[in-house]
Amino acid sequence: MDPLEPLDAAMITADLLSDPLHAAALLIMSAPPGAGPGYVDGLYRDALSHHGALDPRFRRHPHAGVDTGGIWVWQTDETIDMSRHILRRTLPAGAD
Repeated sequence: MDPLEPLDAAMITADLLSDPLHAAALLIMSAPPGAGPGYVDGLYRDALSHHGALDPRFRRHPHAGVDTGGIWVWQTDETIDMSRHILRRTLPAGAD
């Protein structure tokens, strides 16, 4: 069993769907000069199909349950569905 640090466990316990405390990242990118119309689509497809090495910290998720006595622990995932973590949105013209 790999318990979370006390501060991490407190933050997760306090995190609510109506008032989330977790962080996310937003990247606003533009294709390089001379890139074809499918450049961004290709990058996105490559990111979703990536099967290379992934930092072990990104393979774990917090879990608390009867099996852990209610204590927050890290559980490791063997497979990662990148489509749940990488999203692509296109801004309307002039929004950038």
